[in-house]
Amino acid sequence: MKLSGQAVAIVEAAINSGGQGAFSLPALLIRRANIKLQAGRPKDAVADVTRALTLLQSTAPPWTPSSTQGRAYLSLGRALEAEGKREESLSACRSAVEHLRSALGPDHPDTLSAKQLAELHSSPH
Repeated sequence: MKLSGQAVAIVEAAINSGGQGAFSLPALLIRRANIKLQAGRPKDAVADVTRALTLLQSTAPPWTPSSTQGRAYLSLGRALEAEGKREESLSACRSAVEHLRSALGPDHPDTLSAKQLAELHSSPH
């Protein structure tokens, strides 16, 4: 957790001082969100991945298939699931499936994970 926080801080400092690295910040935020989720901090994970999605969406044309956005939505879906927010998780997972299917293909492990989580939420409990 500490190292992922340092990586984000380094890139943010570089960006703020006029340097490069903005392209890597969303991926770092997604990785840190996954670590936070594994550490039992889903609310913090949601915050990081939401920020990553905002950055990604501000630099890409509307609805351009993206594996990075797909992975961000998958992370968001998992974090929302951990918070017990089933409907929001389902929506994020559906977005993940669409991005990942278009960018990586229907049989990629990330696409299959997103699809499985979306189907879990779609089934009646």
